[in-house]
Amino acid sequence: NASYRPLPAWRPDCRPDDLVSAEVAIVHPRPGAEVIIPIELDGRRGRLVFEAAHRDPQRRVHWHLDGEYLASTQRYHQLEVAPAAGAHHLVLVDELGERAERHFTVLEPKR
Repeated sequence: NASYRPLPAWRPDCRPDDLVSAEVAIVHPRPGAEVIIPIELDGRRGRLVFEAAHRDPQRRVHWHLDGEYLASTQRYHQLEVAPAAGAHHLVLVDELGERAERHFTVLEPKR
């Protein structure tokens, strides 16, 4: 959108309490989500798409899952992963140290 303008910065007295950072936010998975990664038509296990948003689209975001570095994204903050079943901790950190965290659980698909 050519007329897109970034949102203004949060005022210090209005910063949301439920965010680790007002700059970067995890869109998917939702907090405490229980997700099922389906089996594809060819029999292979599918992938989960993580999604995030950043106030500054040019900022690089680094993705970590359970303490392991996954990748970095810039502009479009989406990442396909195939985490094992169980509880997980996703952490995103941008170039300036702003961070967002999310706990979620991957469930085994029923056969």
